[in-house]
Amino acid sequence: MTVPIPPASFTTVDDVLDFFAGDAGREVLNSYVLMQSPRYLRLLELLAQETPIGTLEAPRIADLGAGLQTELVAARYPGGKITSVGFTDHAQAQYDGHIEFDLNAAYDKKVWPVVDDKFDIVVFCEVIEHLYTTPIAVLGWIRSIIKPGGQLVIQTPNAQAVTRRIRSVVGKPLYGGITNFGEPGMNPGHFREYTPNELRKMGTDTGFEVKHFEIANYIHHTGPKGRAMMRIYDLMPESLRQGVTVVYTAV
Repeated sequence: MTVPIPPASFTTVDDVLDFFAGDAGREVLNSYVLMQSPRYLRLLELLAQETPIGTLEAPRIADLGAGLQTELVAARYPGGKITSVGFTDHAQAQYDGHIEFDLNAAYDKKVWPVVDDKFDIVVFCEVIEHLYTTPIAVLGWIRSIIKPGGQLVIQTPNAQAVTRRIRSVVGKPLYGGITNFGEPGMNPGHFREYTPNELRKMGTDTGFEVKHFEIANYIHHTGPKGRAMMRIYDLMPESLRQGVTVVYTAV
């Protein structure tokens, strides 16, 4: 008799750090994991609210642009079937399936990968800002691979955050510039960030309805400059905070 693997519990930043701490050679990721941990925790919290552990026997979950958060989602849903989407990398060997697809090609429906066994949950976090194609095309493909009533979660920087406004006033690039462009699998930087209203509209225009929407400070910056930045963010009204998280339901 196979004993089910219990779901991992992540409630604090230390839980996330401890999860990755056991992997040799991952020390270089510590600063990145620390910075992203509040976002990871919010993602897992929302997934638990929208799809509580046990409500689906084996939820089918796709993560577009799989990475560290995918490992957390897989640990949280040990009975789930996890599929990575994007470029072939280590994620292909770690999970239950992989869809090789450059999301920038989504403008051409003829190249859309067809998924017969559609997904219950699609995770699309900190990716949309790295794409140069129209997000309407990408969300259109996502709608084609997700079950009616399924959940799509997007997390992305807020284009109208206070730091973006400050950079604009002083004449600096809003997103830090493009790097590694044209190199498959490499992070090119941010091509475009989106406002909260844009994110609402692009979802409803592609067959989703907005179930949950929030603008929050979920990136943890360290060092004197980072701590000063966090203090500024904490003083800001919601509309000027760091990031946007949206949970959409496929209709």
